[in-house]
Amino acid sequence: MPYTAPTAADLKARYPAFAAVADVTVTAVLADALLDVGETWIEDHRAPAMLALAAHWLQSQGANASAESVMLTGGIGTVTEMRAGDTSLKFANPSDAGNGGGGVNQGSASAFSTTPYGRRFLELRARSFPAVAIV
Repeated sequence: MPYTAPTAADLKARYPAFAAVADVTVTAVLADALLDVGETWIEDHRAPAMLALAAHWLQSQGANASAESVMLTGGIGTVTEMRAGDTSLKFANPSDAGNGGGGVNQGSASAFSTTPYGRRFLELRARSFPAVAIV
């Protein structure tokens, strides 16, 4: 039976944080994810991995950011550190967070761990491609 890729509606049902993102945007990112989550993956993990990867890219691009959070951060990225005494605020380096649609091979595992969606993608990838020990 041919594989049926998840749709924008599937992503929004699984990850409601992206409900306000335009379907055309979600569809484009899912098409990119389909290129990276191919036939070599465990069948039952393909759709969840595509959804997680697409959500990671959308989150990394700020696609689900509220207008208030974009205004507060200037659209710079995720706050990684905050201090109260003498006020300090540190943002994630945008180049570390992956640049959406650029492919799974671009960026390290640490880039995927910047979002819960990226961490889910890494879990699914590890199940489909476990480490192999040669004795």
